[in-house]
Amino acid sequence: MMKDDEHLVGLMEDFVRNPANMDGAIAHFLRLKANAPTFAPERRRFLRVAALAAAAAWLARADEAGAVASRAFGWSQYGKPVEEFRGKRYSGWQAYLLGQDLIYGPPLHIRQDGVANGFKEHIQVSSDGKGAIDLALPNGVPLVPPRYGYSHPYTSGIGAKIVNVFHQTREGFSYVSMLGHVKGFSKNLIQGSDDALVNETDMTFAVAISGETGTPTPHLHWQMSERHGLVHNSRGEAMKWSNWGLPGVNPHKAGIDGLPVYYDGETPLRDAITGFGIRVLMRKLAAALDEKSGDELALDKATIQALRARIDERDVAPMQDYLRHEVFTRHADGSGKPNYRHLPGSFMYSVGIQFVRQDPKVREKNGVSEAVFMLPVISPLVVDVYAGATDRKGNRVNEGIL
Repeated sequence: MMKDDEHLVGLMEDFVRNPANMDGAIAHFLRLKANAPTFAPERRRFLRVAALAAAAAWLARADEAGAVASRAFGWSQYGKPVEEFRGKRYSGWQAYLLGQDLIYGPPLHIRQDGVANGFKEHIQVSSDGKGAIDLALPNGVPLVPPRYGYSHPYTSGIGAKIVNVFHQTREGFSYVSMLGHVKGFSKNLIQGSDDALVNETDMTFAVAISGETGTPTPHLHWQMSERHGLVHNSRGEAMKWSNWGLPGVNPHKAGIDGLPVYYDGETPLRDAITGFGIRVLMRKLAAALDEKSGDELALDKATIQALRARIDERDVAPMQDYLRHEVFTRHADGSGKPNYRHLPGSFMYSVGIQFVRQDPKVREKNGVSEAVFMLPVISPLVVDVYAGATDRKGNRVNEGIL
């Protein structure tokens, strides 16, 4: 252990209380430490969580581990809630999410054994070979489909409330997303139906709220697979699905550029950005820059010039590379802290999620073809957009949740 870690050892000792367990706890901490981020604020937060997780994992009795986990793994596990941001007050789940990554959302949930429960970790503990990720969410966070689909709520045999979202791509109904351990379903979802396609839901429809049904600690279980068997639509017709293709699709490889990001609630999204689609997006971007001022778009002259230069190139690759750097990468601000320049709800963020896509060969290797999935969680920065979301008939779909 390095000298800088001494205060973390003290933190671990306060929880373990049994010197016989400290060697194992420290060894576990050092394994977790290898994955610590580089930036100082995130690194300090990560190491504190790792110390608490290692202590919980090496307590002598399972009931003690559970008690420590419940104390250590509350909201404070993943950072202090941010109650004021850019002059606006926030509370509850919104304050929690503002304490996490403002584009890539909440981190993975850490199990009681100190392991971040990612895709491979699910395969290792699952008897059926399915992969998934657990996102660290407290109770009560509104959940949305990660892409357009049909949402089917039900309760499993262990009491876990689940929403399966069946996603349609150009190849037909190709994927299903499972959002598990939710606390409750939207009152605007038809429940108890054998018709899996009775609830049409886009990415602005809050289908459930996060919870801990069927599990000891709150988190969101997100599993994606190609679907097998028969699914009936509202016309009673049967549609065949392909096999599961175990271990399934890793949600952390299915976003616009790998990791999923927040959707802004408004921007039209295409799965593939090729050929004619590139030209359409370039023309729309050029028109927006012509019609509105830099102040209206919250862009400085340098950014506008950079966009125009890449529009003139008429090649999507330079535009994508620029947006990856400008929108989805943190930059040191005036105080030297790493922050994003453009957040959900901004014009540049909208441009970013329209243009940036993973290389097609990489997407195919990851098993997601051209399909694009966003975070199934609402960014607090655009919650007003979701609050006003309506269905095809103009009815508000998120009353009672937002």
